[in-house]
Amino acid sequence: MILRMEQGDTLEKYILVKNVNDEIISVELLAEGDLVDYIDIQDGEFTLQTNSEKKAYFTIKASKGGTSESKINVKFSPIDGGNGVGLSSTIIVITEEGDSWWDFGNDD
Repeated sequence: MILRMEQGDTLEKYILVKNVNDEIISVELLAEGDLVDYIDIQDGEFTLQTNSEKKAYFTIKASKGGTSESKINVKFSPIDGGNGVGLSSTIIVITEEGDSWWDFGNDD
């Protein structure tokens, strides 16, 4: 996802996580990247029944100007053990640094 924000803004978003398997799975979400300290995942761990889905909400804060890239990694594992699978959702935040109040009205 690409988010355009102003520096200091906070947004709530979600990732739709689906279990299309014939078994119950355990799901874990972890953030990484430029804004890792500014991403708060509300439901970091949960289980999904077969053929079900869940919106995994998170908040993200645009802490610095410019373009930042972060990821939310989603790990799927069978609850009875075995090998898991991971996917990631890339988040690009484009932050405009606001004009200073003294720049308004100056065409120089």
